[in-house]
Amino acid sequence: MMRKPWAVLFLVVLMSASVCAAGHQFATYYDCTPGRDTALVITNTSDYDIENAYILSVYDSGGALLLQELGGLAAFESTALFLGDLLEARDPGTWGLAVVESPLLLVLGSWIGQDGEWIATVNSSLRIGPAVAEPSPHVWYSINFANTNQRSAGISIINPSDEPLDGVLYVYDASGERLGADDFSLEPRGSSYFLPESVLPRGDDVWGFVDVRVPEPILLVGEYYDAEDRLFDVDVVDAPYFQERDTE
Repeated sequence: MMRKPWAVLFLVVLMSASVCAAGHQFATYYDCTPGRDTALVITNTSDYDIENAYILSVYDSGGALLLQELGGLAAFESTALFLGDLLEARDPGTWGLAVVESPLLLVLGSWIGQDGEWIATVNSSLRIGPAVAEPSPHVWYSINFANTNQRSAGISIINPSDEPLDGVLYVYDASGERLGADDFSLEPRGSSYFLPESVLPRGDDVWGFVDVRVPEPILLVGEYYDAEDRLFDVDVVDAPYFQERDTE
């Protein structure tokens, strides 16, 4: 595992929308750190043919713009973009947020690979924008973690918006005991990485869930490793399970 927990940079370059017509922004996760690769599949789910159908923008873990790619799509066509071939360089920070802007209805798929083998496929349809039409103090996301001798996990939190975001991360074991809590801040388009084993001892009963409270939508990513620390799955949560209501 090459990332440093909670390493956040403070540089962001906003995506230019001057190349094609403004439209929806769709967010997904990618990983092109050394030894990893991502093929991003973009699918046009409409019956329109557009030459300049989308702009792909890829950001590093601190929110800095690494790549922009313009492409066209025919009706119901899919295209696969191998990000490792498109990026100029790779380092421990080349992971995080990929954004596709398009006037079309799209579906995104991220194929995550390691050492030349595909490990996991993630399908995402998160549109960047307000959490809900009406005011809401917070939305809640959750994902499982494990820190046992047989399996472990790394948790990423990705801010897909162009505004800073503050939140709280809570860790609970399987019995419901709170093991810890951390406030965090994310720069626009930025990401943070939480490694449970950096703060929790390994043990057969050290597993449960991570609960995240934020004011706006995020991507919550779980990477799962086996006893030999080999990545065997990636899961992306792009929808909250609970939304607080403003009682004022």
